[in-house]
Amino acid sequence: MSLDKTTVCHELKILKKIQETNDTYSLVLEVPRTTGGKFLYKAGQFITFFLNIDGHELHRSYSLASSPDYETEFKVAIKLMPEGKGSAYLISKTSVGDKLWATPPAGAFCLPLNIEKHKLVFYAGGSGIAPIISMIKSALKTSRTCECVLLYQSRDENQIIYKAELDNLIKEFAPRLKVEHTISRPDINWPGLKGRTDKALLKGFLQRNEAGVSAIHFLCGPEGFMQAIETGLIDMNVEKSNIKKESFTVRPSIASASHLAGGDASTKDLTLDEDAVIIGDRSKLSSPETIEATIEGKTHIVPYKKDKTVLECLMNAGLNPPYSCLDGACMACIAKIESGLVYQDDMGILTEDNLDANECLTCQARPASKKVKVTYEIF
Repeated sequence: MSLDKTTVCHELKILKKIQETNDTYSLVLEVPRTTGGKFLYKAGQFITFFLNIDGHELHRSYSLASSPDYETEFKVAIKLMPEGKGSAYLISKTSVGDKLWATPPAGAFCLPLNIEKHKLVFYAGGSGIAPIISMIKSALKTSRTCECVLLYQSRDENQIIYKAELDNLIKEFAPRLKVEHTISRPDINWPGLKGRTDKALLKGFLQRNEAGVSAIHFLCGPEGFMQAIETGLIDMNVEKSNIKKESFTVRPSIASASHLAGGDASTKDLTLDEDAVIIGDRSKLSSPETIEATIEGKTHIVPYKKDKTVLECLMNAGLNPPYSCLDGACMACIAKIESGLVYQDDMGILTEDNLDANECLTCQARPASKKVKVTYEIF
């Protein structure tokens, strides 16, 4: 998707560039007053940078490690990823005073409204600590009774991102914050937990911290890390509705080639490529004409534009649906298919639960029925 970044982004100046570990930096950014409140955010959300690297535009999303309730700084965490063009550019090619184009904060990986009623249990792997520490700070600052516990997995002791900040938070909010670290490649003198998080380690952690059935669990980190924890929690009879997660896995951009076959878009004898991810009512397969979208409670009907995604059609009609990365790498643009049919080139970061709920990434989903009706949830 090609968009004029000046219509969706604002320039943010780098005020500080802080090295947290050998491969992770924090960027403290200045939000211009001219943004009109667009960069107000909730703990756990992210922003997306529009980067021009060697003449190519890349969109990369990074979580805010700051908390709107705890501090005035606006800070993101950048971890150098293997073959990661975006992270390499931000770490090695930017300096204090540079300006970066960024979208307003987005994302639904946030705290519930009634945090006083639950113990909050957080799990972070590597740079997944960014949205987690943001939520911990907000929870402890806005509630006098909320209790938080964190299990943080790192490769070695030197890779613990925000360790000093976590130590200070423990002192400030004792006894309402408890943190346990587990190291997958520990030094011989490491006194804490050792190894990757498995069911035995998880069970001991929950027992020590008295996390009952009403606890809400927040997971952020690599896919394998989160899968192990989620499986362990479910095996221990934790309700899936009490497990919230955000993936920190880099996925390649989805190609824009159409999976429609069997003639041009003017014919009714359409078929879908067997590799396409099909979402909605398959009996409605036909040439697309209109999209009906409910955004912030208001319903709009717009015409379909050939070869365009649902999101592109809505934006071309002058609407402002939620979105961020535009590459299928986040869930900011997720919507429910109320009727009709859409397809995506692949699942991307959607889960089976999303597909079962008829949810799609509108920046990747293309209509495949005469009318498609979608609803964007109000968070």
